[in-house]
Amino acid sequence: DLHSQEGNESTKYQRMRKPFIILAAILCMTNASENQPRVVFAIDVSGSMDGKNIENAKNSVIDYLVTSVGSNDISAELGIVAYNQNATLVHEMTEINENTVETMMDSVEQLFAEGGTCIAAGIEAAVNWPDLIGERYGSSIFIFGDGESNSCEDEIQTSIFEVSKYAKVYLVDLGFGVTNITEEIVRETGGLIINGKDQTFEEISKLIQQRDLVVSEVPSPSSWYLKKSNPNSIMDEVCHLNRKTSAFYTSNILMGNNDLTHVCFKIPSVTLDTGEHLKGGWQHATQGKRECVDECCLFTPEPLNIRTKQYPDWYRSEDCSENTRPEKVNNGPIIMKRQEDDGTCASVCVKENDEYRRKVGRFIEIDCGESNCCYLSQVMDYEVLSFLTGGGYSGYEFGSGFGYNPYDSLYGSYSSCLG
Repeated sequence: DLHSQEGNESTKYQRMRKPFIILAAILCMTNASENQPRVVFAIDVSGSMDGKNIENAKNSVIDYLVTSVGSNDISAELGIVAYNQNATLVHEMTEINENTVETMMDSVEQLFAEGGTCIAAGIEAAVNWPDLIGERYGSSIFIFGDGESNSCEDEIQTSIFEVSKYAKVYLVDLGFGVTNITEEIVRETGGLIINGKDQTFEEISKLIQQRDLVVSEVPSPSSWYLKKSNPNSIMDEVCHLNRKTSAFYTSNILMGNNDLTHVCFKIPSVTLDTGEHLKGGWQHATQGKRECVDECCLFTPEPLNIRTKQYPDWYRSEDCSENTRPEKVNNGPIIMKRQEDDGTCASVCVKENDEYRRKVGRFIEIDCGESNCCYLSQVMDYEVLSFLTGGGYSGYEFGSGFGYNPYDSLYGSYSSCLG
């Protein structure tokens, strides 16, 4: 029994413990099912990995396998590939249990380093080979390697485009370092670089709390831009290839109500807790939900328009009394066209418990899109903000003894809204 007494483990399995604890936390999920996202380990076996590098990578994978036996908290299935200038199937997608773990560990033990490095071969094999990730959206690929790639530079971009549809790529950095190529793959697919050399279990756990294999919320686009040149030829792959030459935004998709809806956007691939699957990576959209206020529109591409958000009634004003209220108020996102004389913030009246309360918010560049359309960010209650920044709070009054108002910096950000 490989998982019984720690002191009775055979010498073969007395491995370093930190990396597999990290992986156990990262791969925490419910037992695999027909629709469950999958996990594939891709091990770099190129010549640059010769020596302690390949041994560290193999030891980490084997430690994970040993720990997985009998665990209800770790992914029940795992596939393993190895790559140098080509890819090799080390072990097909298999449930990890007492009957399979020996064979899987022996397959990993036999790996040795030689040849060039084509990281694209490893991640494309994980996605495209039968019975590995397949079309399981929201899956994960973990790279164990030094991040080098010297034999297939032309294939990297195609590889990123293909893998980002289905999976996030994670680099388990066991001390090899991070190259520009690996960093780009991780960033473009929405994964993480995991420090398996220095960080503690608690630190890694905090990093992965925001990531689940199955999620409850539809993700917002992490990047987007309008395709204005030859919009009729728009395709997902064109969106991916043009991302470096186009000026793109990192906010919600905001545009003027007269702008053409030819949008390139990027999201991570996810599986929702409802069983719905969303393709990841750069995609295009001409159809979707337009929610327009003040000649500005929040656009939600059709693939993301799964659940309807509830918005409060609101209107833009510094006076929220009933006699100044417009006949028609807005019921939608708090977006508006930013004017030259707006400064850094604006006031709105928002309905709460059958009455309108004055709120103030800020214009932040990352929350603005096309046609000077902006989300009003960091919206706060006017009376509360005035109290905190206008002398209602002091360090002495509350016994801190510092003799200054800790909200002074906050006041500076909102000063133009507190007249």
